[in-house]
Amino acid sequence: MLFYDGKRVQKEKLGLSPVSEPDFPDLSAIIDAMDEYTATPGTELSIPDEPASAEIHPSRGLRSRWNGLPHSLRTGITVGLLVILLSHVFALVVLRKGIPFFPQYSRLLQVVILSNLALVTLCAVLLILLSWQRLRKGWKIFILYGGSVFVWLQVAVVALLVGLSVARILIHLPDTGNGYIVLPPNGTFTPGTTPNVITGKGGVYTFIIAGIHGKEDTNTDTLMVGMLDTETKKCSILSIPRDTYSGGNKVERSLKKINGAYSYGVEQMKYEVSTIIGYEPSYVIMVDYKAFERLIDAIGGLYFEVPFDMFVAGDGIDLKKGEGLNPPLTGKKALMLVRFRVNRYYGSSGMYYGTGYDDYGRMAMQQQVIAAAAKQAMANWTKVPEYITIATENIEFDDLGWGELLGLAECLKEIGAENINFFTLPTYTVANPAEFGGRLYYYECVKADEALEWIDENLNPFHDPITKNMVIYTQLHESK
Repeated sequence: MLFYDGKRVQKEKLGLSPVSEPDFPDLSAIIDAMDEYTATPGTELSIPDEPASAEIHPSRGLRSRWNGLPHSLRTGITVGLLVILLSHVFALVVLRKGIPFFPQYSRLLQVVILSNLALVTLCAVLLILLSWQRLRKGWKIFILYGGSVFVWLQVAVVALLVGLSVARILIHLPDTGNGYIVLPPNGTFTPGTTPNVITGKGGVYTFIIAGIHGKEDTNTDTLMVGMLDTETKKCSILSIPRDTYSGGNKVERSLKKINGAYSYGVEQMKYEVSTIIGYEPSYVIMVDYKAFERLIDAIGGLYFEVPFDMFVAGDGIDLKKGEGLNPPLTGKKALMLVRFRVNRYYGSSGMYYGTGYDDYGRMAMQQQVIAAAAKQAMANWTKVPEYITIATENIEFDDLGWGELLGLAECLKEIGAENINFFTLPTYTVANPAEFGGRLYYYECVKADEALEWIDENLNPFHDPITKNMVIYTQLHESK
């Protein structure tokens, strides 16, 4: 004898040999047993040779037809419909903001969800309306096998919808914070005083990108300030020359070039940036050489043509004109490209004249490389998890987690790499400034009107304009 769902059935009627074998029983025999079984659990079944279907007179009522279905089939339909209904409604609610990274398919997904709900409901109603007892054995087998395929299809659909919904919940933009720290009204920092804070616009994120050689570096090789506006779908990035004169009195230091601010800590760097743009950005992103190389390798190399031969033996830079298209530049060679800088000095006065690739030329190259790398990365969003993994392992983010980084990346994808607006802080060079006793220094001093106009238009997170009383643009003078 064999127990089946707590009920005994004769092995002979199921087509099994007396000896236990791994063969599956005949499906038609199981259907016959399911149709003719009326005994209570635990009683012995005797399956007649001739089905007694002629004695069964099912009612035409919907409830009777439903009760005529096998118990296991009724349970499966009930649970399945409940799971499908809840998952589809959940997806419709959560994904109303769009599919992560592919918002263009959101409307199509809504149509698919509603259509699948209608299809599932229709199939369930038709199955109930059919008189199971009066169906021929072949149709019953077809329904069971076809139903199995349909069930697995629905499992896949539910898994996809739940996965997309969970991703939509986890991927989010950071909190915009409680406002921005700005300089005191008189521009003088007094230790122990409450910071002056101005509330910013919603949906705006400001950040500093600082490039360093390694974790132990005290000076920044590259300093950029950016703003991402999720409302206007606009991203702007400002490059600040490393030799820019930094005003303010928070920390007294003899050489007030902004690239040395990081040696006094991240907060000092944010403060000195605020003297230039009018506020302290919310987030700081520290990128070292290793992180840059790994990110370039992750996107498959950088397709960027080297404009001319670049060679600086002391810095290990050696690139040939025309490199970078076939094959693309590796991470190591792309780093050479963004680090290349040559200044020519003339005379004992310390005056210098750029070769076209001095600090300004290098900043222009960095902007072009960032735009090209962003375009390549956005063309292959299936590798976003790899990008984020490399970033979190090698880049220091100020209070930004996986979900927030993915949220910002999604917003950048909507904007498009070609719409990122780059600008270089306009300055003029002062050599041997009289303010420092005519010693051999040179600084880049900000051109106030030109700089403020661009900053106010592209990097302003406030409702009101950024004005001169919010910045410190010290004008140095050459010694006579």
